[in-house]
Amino acid sequence: MDPPYHRFEHEGRLTPPAARLNAALPALVRGVDRPWLIRAAVVSAPLAEAALDCAESLLDGDPVDKSAALAVARALLGRRLVGPVAARLATAGWRGVPDPAAPSSTLAQQALRFVLEAVGPRRARAALEDAIAVPELRVEAWGALAGEAADLVLPHLAELLTEAPDLAADVATRFALVHTDRCRDACHAISALPESTRRDFAAALEKHLRRIFQIRMWAECRRILFGR
Repeated sequence: MDPPYHRFEHEGRLTPPAARLNAALPALVRGVDRPWLIRAAVVSAPLAEAALDCAESLLDGDPVDKSAALAVARALLGRRLVGPVAARLATAGWRGVPDPAAPSSTLAQQALRFVLEAVGPRRARAALEDAIAVPELRVEAWGALAGEAADLVLPHLAELLTEAPDLAADVATRFALVHTDRCRDACHAISALPESTRRDFAAALEKHLRRIFQIRMWAECRRILFGR
């Protein structure tokens, strides 16, 4: 059984009384006092659990609520929120919505980052299966899936390199060195992309396939990509 929460002094301030904790936490989580609350929660397991409960209750709120919930979940490494966050990250209200705390990222992107930080790519596999199909999450999902899930990546490879053609060399390198037996499939998947993207892909693919003495495979891949 977890120990009960008792208010305590942290950095010269008293945390909320137990009787008012649940009522006080939403304002603390949403507002400028959040960093202080998180630091206090780090040294108090009962307060940390209460803060995570509060964060979960904000996941269906407005963008400020969602952003605050993610900030608390990430700061306290709230693994028990992985499921609730993963279930929402590819949905409306998260996709395409800038994170008020980090406007260059969407709430969906921040949510996926939290899931990956909390449990890693293997345990986040179901969330990544959803994310790889979402344009704004595809690059992040590729980075997590590249080392071990070629079958999940291949159906979305053309879209990935259309959205992020600068990844062509990295994708080719991963396929050549990690998913060597799927290089032909990767070439078929991108065979209709612009020639400049295919050339960037081919240059890296040739370099690494030659390094591992897969000359015949390179010849087959070249024919798929360029018809020669």
